[in-house]
Amino acid sequence: MSSPQSPTRLKLVRPVPGDIDIAQAAAIEPIARIAEEAGILPQELEFYENGNYL
Repeated sequence: MSSPQSPTRLKLVRPVPGDIDIAQAAAIEPIARIAEEAGILPQELEFYENGNYL
């Protein structure tokens, strides 16, 4: 079974950035899309109080 996911291209940086710099540079993806790509069905996800998935 092939995966619809594609690897993220790494951009090597010197000196190595801190965690916060890496987090702020990341592209945000909706969790529902990530779950779908991983083969998780919508009914298998659980919401918590603010509408985000758990």
